[in-house]
Amino acid sequence: MAEAGTLYPEWVTSHYLQLPSSVPPRVKQLALRVTEDKTSAFSQAVALEEYLRRFRYNLEARSPSRRGDEVDSFLFVQKEGVCTDFATAMVVMLRSIGVPARLATGYLPGQRDGATDNYIVRGRDYHAWPEVYFPGFGWIEFEPTPRPELTDEITIGGSSVNEPFFEEFFVDETFLGDGSGFSAPAATLPVEPRRNVVLPVIGIALLALLTGGALWLIVNRLYQGLRLSGNAPGVYAKMCRLASLVGTGPVVTETPLEYCGRLAGAFPDGATAIGSIGELYTEARFSPRKDLGDAQLVRLQKSWVELYPVLFKRRLPWRR
Repeated sequence: MAEAGTLYPEWVTSHYLQLPSSVPPRVKQLALRVTEDKTSAFSQAVALEEYLRRFRYNLEARSPSRRGDEVDSFLFVQKEGVCTDFATAMVVMLRSIGVPARLATGYLPGQRDGATDNYIVRGRDYHAWPEVYFPGFGWIEFEPTPRPELTDEITIGGSSVNEPFFEEFFVDETFLGDGSGFSAPAATLPVEPRRNVVLPVIGIALLALLTGGALWLIVNRLYQGLRLSGNAPGVYAKMCRLASLVGTGPVVTETPLEYCGRLAGAFPDGATAIGSIGELYTEARFSPRKDLGDAQLVRLQKSWVELYPVLFKRRLPWRR
């Protein structure tokens, strides 16, 4: 996501950069100051998220002043509030510096009732959070609210995750970039002595050997790294990222299961594994029971082991 760029669709910029004229200039000035050394929309979002987490979460906090701008009051006067205050402030700050964002609301999973095996969701489980749009990835959730009971399950894109969600399968920076191919150490041919044809031949042979060896090492390391499956969201992220490199990435308007159906059509050899990964990801991501059982984890591992060679082989440059 750090390399998602800023080529936003018109339907995004026309709706999710809007701000009321009542927002004071110092709100944008603060956002610019917090993100002044950040070079991507993702790093700007993470910086603002981390900045807001320094504020105090307080259910007893007074509502921001109605006589002025509420975000301005929260940022410069109160510096404490509830989830709606934190989420709204991050959305406004992001929009002020040209990053599309929106406010989302919903409920936390609640508490499990051991007697009925149901989850009890109360009013106190209400929550609000910002979502940021990244080209090629869609809407990604962030969590600026320093609420103790919030877990990493809620945040995909922000600082509560150690690294960007869609980049975790990379094992070597030599494969990063625009995805156009592999890089290899450069080698320089020796200067040809007068009437000497031996050294150029040796140089060419060494160059071919170094290039071939480096390419094999990169491919092998990436291939081995892809075998590490992780949890259901991690496996789904790897699948999306690798599929994106061959032109079959997810579309913003698709649900995970819709995307898996389309991907299975493009890769019939991996259709069964794709279906299993999509089903297990949906259950882990959206079900109140966040943890998969042992049998499901085994199924997830088996599905990824079956699928990644299918996607990986399509990515190899000599198979185009």
